Amino acid sequence: MDHLPTPAEPIYRPVEVPYLCDQFSVNDAGFWQFPDSQGWDSALLECGLSSGDIISLIRAKKGALTTPPNHFAALLQAWWYFGLLREVLGRDIEVCDFLKRSGPLNSRVITTENLETHLMRLVTQLQGLPPNEAYKRLRNAMDCVDYVHKSVERLAGCLGEHCLFEESNARMRRPISGMRRSADGRISVSDSALDTILNIAETAHDDNRGLSDVFRDSQSQFWARNGREILPEDLELSIGMLGHTLSHAIQMIYRRLGLQAQGPINVSGWYIPDLVRKRLLSSGFCPRVVYRLSMTMKLVGAYLSSLLHFPPEVPSSVSHVDCTMSRCHADYMVDGSYIRSHAETGCSCEVMPEFETSKHVQKILQQGEIPVLRVKKAPNSQEFKIEVLSSRNTSYVAISHVWSDGLGNPDANELFKCQWLRLHHLVDNLVRESKLPTSSTFWIDTICVPVGRGRDTSLRKELRDVAIERMRDTYRQARMVLILDSSLWPLTSDMTDLEFAFRFSYSKWMRRLWTMHEGAVAETIFARIKDGYVPMEILKHKLLQFICDDESILNGRILRSLCVTESITSWSSCMQISFESPQHLFRFVWNESRNRGTKYEEDRYVVIASLLGLRGQQMYAFQRPEDRLKYLFENIAELPSMILFTQGPRIQEPGLRWAPASMDTSMIQFNGDLKPAIRNTAGLMVEFEGVRLLSHPDWGKRFRRSRGWTEKVNSVTADDSGTFAWVVEVEEYNKLNVLYCASFTIHGSEAPIVSESDSLAVLLQPSTVKATDRL
Repeated sequence: MDHLPTPAEPIYRPVEVPYLCDQFSVNDAGFWQFPDSQGWDSALLECGLSSGDIISLIRAKKGALTTPPNHFAALLQAWWYFGLLREVLGRDIEVCDFLKRSGPLNSRVITTENLETHLMRLVTQLQGLPPNEAYKRLRNAMDCVDYVHKSVERLAGCLGEHCLFEESNARMRRPISGMRRSADGRISVSDSALDTILNIAETAHDDNRGLSDVFRDSQSQFWARNGREILPEDLELSIGMLGHTLSHAIQMIYRRLGLQAQGPINVSGWYIPDLVRKRLLSSGFCPRVVYRLSMTMKLVGAYLSSLLHFPPEVPSSVSHVDCTMSRCHADYMVDGSYIRSHAETGCSCEVMPEFETSKHVQKILQQGEIPVLRVKKAPNSQEFKIEVLSSRNTSYVAISHVWSDGLGNPDANELFKCQWLRLHHLVDNLVRESKLPTSSTFWIDTICVPVGRGRDTSLRKELRDVAIERMRDTYRQARMVLILDSSLWPLTSDMTDLEFAFRFSYSKWMRRLWTMHEGAVAETIFARIKDGYVPMEILKHKLLQFICDDESILNGRILRSLCVTESITSWSSCMQISFESPQHLFRFVWNESRNRGTKYEEDRYVVIASLLGLRGQQMYAFQRPEDRLKYLFENIAELPSMILFTQGPRIQEPGLRWAPASMDTSMIQFNGDLKPAIRNTAGLMVEFEGVRLLSHPDWGKRFRRSRGWTEKVNSVTADDSGTFAWVVEVEEYNKLNVLYCASFTIHGSEAPIVSESDSLAVLLQPSTVKATDRL
C-alpha cells in the first residue's frame, strides 16, 4: 500500500501484508479459471466463500480431506490480489516486482511502490489498440475488480454475521448471575436472573429449531475460530486497497483515451473494513462521525484518515461509548455550563461593556439592515473602541466559529477585550493576505444577534428573531467568511493540501449544525491555521487539478489524483451550495443537517427552513417535530422523488401521508435521472417505474413480489386521480424485499379505505448510483 501518500506524522505505521502464496503460480491461467488451474473446485469454493457453507468449503480442494484455514488465505491472495493485478495489466507479472523485505526477520511483504509504472505501461498498450478493443479490455478489467469487490465484501460480511451469532450463543451459555445453590441442593433465583432465564427460554422455544440450528451453530463456531485465518484483516485491507486503486486507474485511463462514446463504465466505491473502522474509533472519533464520513471517504480515504493523529476534543471524562451512527451524546453543551475563553492562556482581562454596542446593533436591526463591527484601535496602544455600522455602507468579513471553543456568550452580547483585539488582528490580516477589496469590519453572532437580560428583554427577543431570520443573507452577502476552529489552529502551511483536506473533513466546524448553514451560503471561505489562512475554494480547485492532470494524455502519472475525491467531497459539497435546483438543495439540507450536532433539536428545522428560503424562526412556534415538518412540506412545491423511499413513520394527514414524520428516517438517496416530485394540496405527484396490480391484495398481509404482481409497465404516475401505491425496497441483484410500508397513500383521500375501483400499483425503488460513481 506504499503507492499511497503518507501523512507527515502517522499515528500508525502503514500496514504491511506478508506474502503468503509461494505454492501458487499466478500466471498459470486467466482470472476466471484460476482456482480450477490450481486444483480447486471453483463452484464449491464460490459457494463456501459466499454463503459460509463449511461443507462446500471443506470439499473445495480437490483430493484433500481437510484444508488448513491458512491455505485459503494463500489462495485468496494469489487469486484476488495477484490474479486480479495480472488480469487488469493484461500480461504475466513478475511477483517479485511487488515484494520487498521488511521487519526484524527480513520477511517478504507486498509492496505497490512500482504499481503506477506498470499502470502507465498499460496506458501505452491500450493507446495502440482500436477504441472498441481498448474499451473491451477496460470493461473486462472492471468486471474482475467488481467480482473481487463483491466477493471479499460478502466474505467479510459472512465473518461478521457468524461471529456475532457465536457471541450471542456464548452469552447464553455463560452462568447466569443471580442464581445460587443452597446447601440442600435447591437453587434460588433472583428477579433479574429469572428475567434472563425466561428470555433464553422464549428464544429457544421454536418449533422450527432442529438440525438446521445445530448446523448453523457449528458453522458459526467454525467461522468464529477460523474466519480471520481464512481472510486475515491485513489481507482483506490489501485486496480492497488494490481493488480501489485499480478502479481509479481504469476510470482515469477510460477518460484519458476518450472512450466515452464506446459505452459507460460504472465505478462503485469500496466498503470500509472493520480494521479501519476500529482504528478510527480507537482514535476517539464518535461513531456518528465515522459513519457520516464513510459515505464519502470510502476505503482509501478512511484508511489514510486512520493514520492521522487528532488531539482529543472532549474531556477525558467524556466518552463516545453511548453514541450511535445517528446521534452523538458527548459533543454537546449543557445549559449553564458554557465556558468563555480568553485569547491567550493566563489572560484575565475584563469584558468590553455591551450597552452602547448593543444599542447600535438593535437600532440597525430595527432599520432592516445587518449590523457590522469595527475595532478602532489607538496607535501603539491596547486601548480601542467599537464602532457599529450598517453593512449597507461597507463590505465585511463574517466570522464562522465553533461555539465550544469559547468565543460565544449565551448570556450577554459581550466579549473579553483580548478577544476583540484578536478578532481585529485576524480580520485585518485576512484582508491584507487575501488582497480582496474589503474593509476590516466584521460580523459575529456573539455581538450581532441580541441575547441576554435587562429591561428590554422583549425587544431583544424580537430582534434576536430578526437577526436569525437574516442569517442566510448575512453570510451570503459577506465579502469573506472566516472559519475559526481550534482543531485547525495547530496546522501549518507546510502541510500538504491533501492532508489538510482530510483533516478539515474531521474538524469540529464540519460537525456543527449552524456552521453547515454558514458554509452553505457563503461566497468566499477562508480557514484560519497557525501561520495563515487557507482559501477553501482555491484548495478544492488545486486538488481537482490532479484529476484533470491524470486524465490528460500528456501526463506521465495516473495515481496522483487517488484520494482527491475522498478528501474534498465531505466539505466541498457543503460549501457554496447552488440554489438553482430546489430538489437537490432540499436533498442536501435534509441529509447534511441530520448528521450535524446541535444543542437544541428545534434548531435543525430552523436551519433547514432558512436554507430553503422559508422563515426559519417560525419553527420555534411548533412543539412537535411532525408539525415542523408539516410546515416545511406545505411550503415547498418541488421535492426529490426519492423522499418516498426514506424509512420511518409518515405524517398521518390527508395529502401528507407520503411525508416523513421525523428526521430520524434514512437519508434521501441520489438518483439524477428522476424528475422532481411536485407537491400539491392533494398529495405528491411522482413518476417511477412500477408494477401495476390487476386485483386488490389482502391489506392485512405483507407480500413478496412472487405473490400478486402482474403486468409490468414503464412508469407509474401517482397523482390526485386516486392512484394508490406501496413503496418497496430493491435489494442487490434486483430482488424485492418485503414491503415495509403497506398503508402508503399517495393521494389525499380523507378516508384511508381504498375503493375497489382504484388503480393499484407498486413503485419500484430505482438504483442510487452516486454522481461521482458514474463515468
